[in-house]
Amino acid sequence: MRILLVILFLYSFSAQNFPQGSVLLVGGGSENYNDWSDQPYRWLVEKAPNRKILVLHYSTTTTFFSGYLPSLSPCTVSNLAITSIIQANDSATYQFILEHDGIFLRGGDQAQYFSKWKGTLTEQALREVFQRGGVVGGTSAGEMVLSDVSYLAGNSDTGALLRIPTNSITLSDNFLPLVPNILAESHTNERGRLGRLPVFLARYKNSDSREITGIGVDVNTAIAIGADGIGEVMGGSAVSILRWTPSTEYLIESGKAFSMQNMKFDQLLPGYKINLITGEIILPPTAVSFNPKQISFPNSAIILDGSENQTDWASAEGSLKKLQSVLNNSNDIVGIFSSSSSVASANFINSTLNTWGITSQILLIDENHKNDPLLTSSISSCNAFVFVSNSLDSLAGFLDPVNTTGNAFAVKVDEGKPILFLSEDVMLAGEKAIGGLYISLYSAYYGTLNQLPGLDLVRGVQFVPRFYQNLDNTRSYDYSENRIMGMFWSMCKSQLPYGLLIDAGTFVTIINNKIEVSGVSTTSTPALLFDARNANWTDFPLFHRPGKPNAVQNAALIGATLNILRSGDSNIITNVDDNRNLNPKSFYLEQNYPNPFNPETTISFSIADAGTYSIKIYDTLGREVKTLINNYLNSGYYNVVWNAFDYGSGIYFARINKLTESGKQSQTIKLVFIK
Repeated sequence: MRILLVILFLYSFSAQNFPQGSVLLVGGGSENYNDWSDQPYRWLVEKAPNRKILVLHYSTTTTFFSGYLPSLSPCTVSNLAITSIIQANDSATYQFILEHDGIFLRGGDQAQYFSKWKGTLTEQALREVFQRGGVVGGTSAGEMVLSDVSYLAGNSDTGALLRIPTNSITLSDNFLPLVPNILAESHTNERGRLGRLPVFLARYKNSDSREITGIGVDVNTAIAIGADGIGEVMGGSAVSILRWTPSTEYLIESGKAFSMQNMKFDQLLPGYKINLITGEIILPPTAVSFNPKQISFPNSAIILDGSENQTDWASAEGSLKKLQSVLNNSNDIVGIFSSSSSVASANFINSTLNTWGITSQILLIDENHKNDPLLTSSISSCNAFVFVSNSLDSLAGFLDPVNTTGNAFAVKVDEGKPILFLSEDVMLAGEKAIGGLYISLYSAYYGTLNQLPGLDLVRGVQFVPRFYQNLDNTRSYDYSENRIMGMFWSMCKSQLPYGLLIDAGTFVTIINNKIEVSGVSTTSTPALLFDARNANWTDFPLFHRPGKPNAVQNAALIGATLNILRSGDSNIITNVDDNRNLNPKSFYLEQNYPNPFNPETTISFSIADAGTYSIKIYDTLGREVKTLINNYLNSGYYNVVWNAFDYGSGIYFARINKLTESGKQSQTIKLVFIK
C-alpha cells in the first residue's frame, strides 16, 4: 500500500494534463525576413498539422504574413478581421476558422479581442483548433490573451502601477486560457514592464487566492510551448519568469506604492527551455556558472538619487535634505564634484545648500586638475561630497588614488564622510558604470553598451538610475530597455550578486550593509532589487540584429530573486556565504542544479523548524532508489549531492519529507539524468 501511494503521488505531480495543442507567445516587435522572427514563426508553421495558417485581428487585415510565412516553411495563409460581436458569432466565421490548424493573433489592444470575441463562436473555434492539436500564437496584445490570466486594461507602462498601485487593473481568467497557470506579459524590457508584472501577479492572488507564474516576453523574442508543456525561448532577447515561493510577501495598500519581497526570478535567453508543468529550467550548452563576488561597503553613508530633476533633489523629503541630516555639524563643508563642461547642476546644488546655511564649494575636476594642489587642498577641507554631471568615462581615472586629488578623496572615504550621487553619477558609486545608454533608443539591442570604471566604493552591486525617466525628465519608457538590459548584462559580466534599478523621485541610502529606500512622496516608484547571491547560471545572447556587428546585450540569470522596495522599506544585503547563515522562513525544496545532469547534481533545501527530515529519490514507477538524508536537522539551508553514476538515464523524483504531529509535510522535484 505504501508503494502504491507513492506511485499515485508521483503520477499526480508529473502527469498533470497540459492542453493538446501548441502555443507561440511573441513579445512584440516588427517581424522581418532573415531576422529574429524567422525561428519562432517557422516553428508556428511547422506545428500546424496541415500547414493551413489563419492570421486574425479585431480590426484590420495585412498581407505581410501571406508572403513571409511561406518563405519560412511551405504553407497557405489566410487573413481575416473579425470586427464585431455579430461577425464573431457568425457560423460562417466559425466554420472558416475551423478550416485552419494554425492561428495567429496580431498585436494592438488586447481589450478589443476580449470585448468582441469573448463568449462567441470565434472563441469556441479557437479553442477547438487548439484542442485537436493545432497551434495558436499571438504577438503583443495577441500574446497576452492566450494565457490563463490576461491583463486587459488599467495603468500605463511607465511605472504608474508601481507608483499608484490602487488604480484600476483589469485581469481576466475566462478568455482563451490556452496556457494554464500563467500570466503572459509583452514588451517586458522595451517598455519597462518588468516592473508591472509582479504587481499583476500580486493583484490576481489578492483577488482570486491563486498563485500563478508570470512570463514576461521581451520585444523581438518568443517562447514556443509544445503540447508537452515545455517552452523554448527563441528570437533575439529574453524571457523573464516570475514565480512565488513560500517566503514571497507583498503589500497592496491604499495610497501607497507596491512592495514585495522574495519573488523567484529567472531570466532565459534563446535556447533555454522551461517545463511549465514542473518548473524545471533546461539549460543549453552555452550556460556558464554564475559565481557572484563578495560585497563590501565604505565607512561612509552612500546616498544614491535616481532622478535628474532638481526639484526632487531639493524637496523637503529629497536626497539633499538626507545629506544634510547625516552631516556631523553645521560647519561641515560639502564638496560638489562636477565636470567643468557641465556646471549648471553643480551651481544649483551650491546655491541650494548655501540657502540652507550649509557651506559648499564646487570641485571641477578634469585631466588637467587631477594633481592640482589647490583642488587637492579643497577636497581635504570637505566633510561631505556630492557627485553630479561628471564624465562617466573618465572620473574614476581623475580620482584614482595615485593622483593627489584621488588620494585626498580616498582619505575622506576612509574617514567615513557621507557621499551623495545624483542622476547618472549614481553608477559611479559601484564597480562599473554603463556607457552608451543614449547612443540609441536600441543601444542594448544593437550591442553598443560598454562598461566604464566606477569609483568602486560599493562592491557587488550594479546601480542603474532613472528607470522610467527620459532625457527631458518626462516619465516614459524610451530608454528603459537600455537600463534594464544593461543592468543584467553588466551585473552578470562582472558576476555581481545584486542589481538595483532606481527611478526619479526615489533615492536609497546605504549604511554598512543596509539599503534604505526613500521617496519624495509615498507614491514614488519603488526600487527594484535583484538578488543573485544564490543564482547558479548565467549566459549572454549570441543573436546579432541584421547589420549590427555586436550581439544583443542582456544576460540569462538562473536562481535569483526580485524585491520591490518602496519608500520606507529596507533590505539587508549580505555576502554570498553570509546568506547561508540567515535563518530561513520556510520549508522549501529548490530545483536541483544542474538539470539535466551527468552524473552529479546538487539539491538545495531550507527548513524553518528543527525536526526529522528525509530526502529520497524515486523512479517513474514510484520505487525508492536512494535515500540521501534521513535524520534530525536544525533550522537552516542545506545542500546534498546525488551521484547517479550507478543508475540508468531517465527521469527521477527527489522528495523531502518532514514528520509532524499532524502528519507528513512533503515537496517533490523532477530530476533528469542523461548519461
